[in-house]
Amino acid sequence: MKKVGSWTAQEVSHWLTEEGMSEYVDALQGTDGPGLLRLSKEDFRNTHLSRISSDDGQHLLERVETLLIENHIEAQKNGHANGHAGGLPNGTTKPQRNGSLGLRNYEKEMVQIPIPTKEVRSSFPTEWAKTAVSFIYAVVCFVTTTVVISVVHERVPPKEHTPPLPDKFFDLFDRKEWAFSICEIIGMLLVLLWFLQWLLLKHRSIIGRRFFFIVGTLYLYRCITMYITTLPVPGMHFKCSPKVTAGDWESQMRRVMKMIAGGGLSITGSHTMCGDYLYSGHTVMLTITYLFINEYSPRRYWWYPWVCWVLSAVGLFCILLAHDHYTVDVVVAYFITTRLFWWYHSMANQQSLKETSQSNPFSRVWWFRMFQYFEENVRGVVPRNYQLPTWRGVQWSRGVKYSRLDHQ
Repeated sequence: MKKVGSWTAQEVSHWLTEEGMSEYVDALQGTDGPGLLRLSKEDFRNTHLSRISSDDGQHLLERVETLLIENHIEAQKNGHANGHAGGLPNGTTKPQRNGSLGLRNYEKEMVQIPIPTKEVRSSFPTEWAKTAVSFIYAVVCFVTTTVVISVVHERVPPKEHTPPLPDKFFDLFDRKEWAFSICEIIGMLLVLLWFLQWLLLKHRSIIGRRFFFIVGTLYLYRCITMYITTLPVPGMHFKCSPKVTAGDWESQMRRVMKMIAGGGLSITGSHTMCGDYLYSGHTVMLTITYLFINEYSPRRYWWYPWVCWVLSAVGLFCILLAHDHYTVDVVVAYFITTRLFWWYHSMANQQSLKETSQSNPFSRVWWFRMFQYFEENVRGVVPRNYQLPTWRGVQWSRGVKYSRLDHQ
């Protein structure tokens, strides 16, 4: 292995690309090996590097430190092989004629170095199979929610017999018919923005499975709340689909498929069932998309999360302005969504919270085993790095390679 101190700028760029840190190639163009070794945390605070890195260069600095250790070990190994590192054994001053050292009591001079059996994994492995599992989990939860809505629809009391419950927001603001359409348009826009942003993320597989798991769990919780407590319609303007005859599963499944095909949106004409009020699914999507956009946005585009925050806030206000959900539906949805998002990311960013122990109360939640499965190989805070999508597989960090020392 060529010493890092003698690398050219081209070799530094090649190393950055191999290590999956191609976002630094342009910024460090012209930096040779010695320059790479001189990088420090200060360089990521006061220079243009601060606009590229989202983790203050921690990942790059750790890899440079590892590179130094690898080269040091390689130098020590080569030094022993050439007979001039750390002195020659037992006072030998020169190699023997055949190029080997004097072997008298040589066993005492040997240093045993454990040999890794395989390459060292990246701190942020892709593991697309886990992302697929998370996606399937989210789809199952969404379908289950739709089925529960169909069941709850049959239990909603007629609005003529049970009028809407009192709501303070409804007392202050008259209903605007166009408001719910605005809410759904904003929701689709935020989902589209998040999808495009996710495609450009370097660690999209990790972030994607986090998104699918959190959304799936939120919709699973929603199944429970709306099934155990069926609220009357929030307004007399609701036109609910006719109820089907008991045992008519074909009609039930037909309207379930219709709702799934339309994405559960009113503007597509697919959501004509009532009863899915506590808590609001629209609030869940408006909130969770903003939270992910804000969490994984580049810091130099500080205005982008603020624009999305305004869109999310307007969307939430329009839900209430349309009188399509009670205020408590929106408040509970916001509370559960934000807490689950913050809890999950706090656990994912702290290695101690990924372990089962008495001192970790988070290990008692029912989804902790799933969380461990998804996050067990993720080490540290996922950087907000971006790159164009590629079809390359999992990138492996270059490991230290040793030659085995066989002694007779």
